[in-house]
Amino acid sequence: MGRPSLSAAPEGEVSARAGEPTDPDLLRRHLQGDPDAFRSLFRRHKQELWAVAIRLLGDAGLTAEAIQDAMILAFWNGPEFGGGDALTTWLYRIVVSVCVDRMRRCPPPSGDGDVMAALRHLVVEQQSALVLVDMLGFSVADAAAILGVSADTLLSRCARGRVRLLTELRSTRARAHIR
Repeated sequence: MGRPSLSAAPEGEVSARAGEPTDPDLLRRHLQGDPDAFRSLFRRHKQELWAVAIRLLGDAGLTAEAIQDAMILAFWNGPEFGGGDALTTWLYRIVVSVCVDRMRRCPPPSGDGDVMAALRHLVVEQQSALVLVDMLGFSVADAAAILGVSADTLLSRCARGRVRLLTELRSTRARAHIR
C-alpha cells in the first residue's frame, strides 16, 4: 500500500479540502485557545493514527486507550512542536511512543494470526519498524522520522526483524505440523 510522503509538505500540510485550515493552522489556533481546533486536527488524522496503533497493539481496546493517551499528550504538548518535522510526523511519533511503552509493559495479545503472532516475538523496535515500513507502507525516511532514528538504524531494524520474523514463522508452521 503506497503512502504519501510525510515530508512532502514540510511546513504546510494541506487540508483534505480546499478552504479548510492546514494542520499548522489548526495547531496554531489550538495554542491560541480555540476549543475546536485540536478536535478538528485529531478527526483529520484519527484513521491513520488508529491504523498504526492497531497494527502495533493488535487489540481494539488497547488501541483506543493508546490513542486517547497519545492525543492527551499531543494536546498538552502542542507548544513543544518545533515545526522541524511535519505535524503528522509528530503525531505519529507520539502514538508510536505510547504504543511502544505499552508493548514493553505488557505485550499485546497474539491471537490474531500466524504473522501477527510471530511479529510479537520480535523486540518492539523491530516490530514498530516492520509495521510502519512493511505493513503500512511508510517510506524509510518517514518511518525513521516517526521513530526518531536514522534511516540506517531503521533499515537495520527492518532487516534484523525480517530475519527473525521468518524464523518465527517457520517454527510456528513446524509446530502446527507436529500437532
